[in-house]
Amino acid sequence: MAFIIGLVIVETGVIHLLLRNWNSTVAWILTILSIYSGIQVFGFLKSIPRRPITFKASSLKLRFGIMSSVDVPFSSIESVVLNKKELPDHTDIVKLSPLGMLGGGHNLLLRTREELQLKKLFGINKYFKEIVFFVDDQEGFLAELTAKIRLT
Repeated sequence: MAFIIGLVIVETGVIHLLLRNWNSTVAWILTILSIYSGIQVFGFLKSIPRRPITFKASSLKLRFGIMSSVDVPFSSIESVVLNKKELPDHTDIVKLSPLGMLGGGHNLLLRTREELQLKKLFGINKYFKEIVFFVDDQEGFLAELTAKIRLT
């Protein structure tokens, strides 16, 4: 994270120095935009590790930082299976992580009875019936999820 932020700082300084000779106003506008972009990148990078999967009273909350989130009602879960296989290029299966393998890949596939809405960054919504995501303790997660589904 420090490396990426460092790159943004260096890029901002170099661009400012190069543009200052041409047009001071443009140099300052681009510098401010670059600083703002750096803050956005920092916020995004800080949010990636904060992707807890939580059990609510009647649903499962899947999150990938600020990039994507979905509430899956227990009543709409058809099945959850271990799946570490790469997905084909043209598939209807949605990835919780838009970063693919950079986001940790996936190890679980959740199928739903009905189409659900994945809320993504910038208000983009994607509808799915199957979603893949990563969980550290697959067996513990599956046991707890099965118990929660039986209670509903």
